[in-house]
Amino acid sequence: MSALFNKKEKDKNIEKVVEATEVVDIDSVAVVKASKTKSESASLRGKTFIIKPRITEKATDLQMSNNVYTFDVTDSANKKEVGKAIHTLYGVTPEKVRIVPVPSKSIRTKKGGKGVKSGGKKAYIYLRKGDIIEFV
Repeated sequence: MSALFNKKEKDKNIEKVVEATEVVDIDSVAVVKASKTKSESASLRGKTFIIKPRITEKATDLQMSNNVYTFDVTDSANKKEVGKAIHTLYGVTPEKVRIVPVPSKSIRTKKGGKGVKSGGKKAYIYLRKGDIIEFV
């Protein structure tokens, strides 16, 4: 019973977390997965933050005129984590990151029923002039 409450053992197990980063490319949508030690709590924490690029008319207009790229991100992502994920994935350091909630919407299904389109978050990534993110 005393082994369960041994704090030194817990600290040793926490520090054994392996530091690794990998990039997975699925159907032209890149996703970043990373894990770090607990002491680096501001790092990517083993989660996937970038879901996919958000390609819409508004996003394309922002990209062409202001060098701003738009991505769908997870609900738990914050500005620092998204900025680090962009730097890891595309090798570009963003000047500014803005995260905006996307509200859920009620929709009609094909069979006449009602449904809900889930919301989420999107991130606007502001880059310096000359920096480019290419979607393949």
